[in-house]
Amino acid sequence: MKIISGIVNLKEAKAILPYSDEIYFGVSWIGNHRKWYKWQNINDFKDAYKIITMCVNEKKPIYLAANEIYLAQEREKIISEIEKMYDIGLTGIIARDINLIYELKSKLKKIKINLSSTAICFNSESVDFFKQFGISRITIPQHILPFEWEKVLKRHSDIDYEFFYFLDCYCPNVDGICIYHNIDPNSKSVCAYPLYIGSEKVFMKIPDMMERFSRIYDLSKMKIKYIKLSRDGTSINKMNNLKTLKLLNNILRISSSRNEYMERINNIVKYGKSKIHN
Repeated sequence: MKIISGIVNLKEAKAILPYSDEIYFGVSWIGNHRKWYKWQNINDFKDAYKIITMCVNEKKPIYLAANEIYLAQEREKIISEIEKMYDIGLTGIIARDINLIYELKSKLKKIKINLSSTAICFNSESVDFFKQFGISRITIPQHILPFEWEKVLKRHSDIDYEFFYFLDCYCPNVDGICIYHNIDPNSKSVCAYPLYIGSEKVFMKIPDMMERFSRIYDLSKMKIKYIKLSRDGTSINKMNNLKTLKLLNNILRISSSRNEYMERINNIVKYGKSKIHN
């Protein structure tokens, strides 16, 4: 699988790009789904220019996160800013706002549009809907299990898909898209806002490490091409996760079955010198 890395500054981009197949970033002047964490966005256009140019020189795709819903009066300015970066070499955007997607595609027909996991694309019918706007790739929401998405693939094998690696936030809703809850930028904890069935509190189940490794096997066998690291975490965390993904790709390549794949991972976790990072 190809590895996508989220980056938060120029220094991190320089360190991570050699180990990634593509990268993505957000900027402070275009609202995106990390508005709670200002440090996760590029604050200077000069840095954005350098990051895009660096990716162009290395012939690696580079995407901008523009994955919020925008007011009509915002979109003209946002599209203008995206056009500036596209002229430099930006590959495309990560989006959920169909008005932004439609208007941007009308101006820049060749720009790539990756559908954000925040777009709530959960089934074949929603894929049908979004494809009419020229979507190139869809991020599978973290709540969807591999066997559930396999049903979507049977109808939509003509589009690419990606999924997040080791998300630490399994919201009761969808990655913070919840009208009842505002994320505290000073908190690093998983959202504790419950859903209710009658009077019973219900929380999203967080899969353990081995279950996540198992899901990666299933998704790879479904020919999902991309695995994605979020912008969250330190540069050291990201480099460790990149090493783990490289290792997992090797294990996937040499394993002939799920049992062999999981056995190899178990041996590394228990006895191996190579460390799998969570």
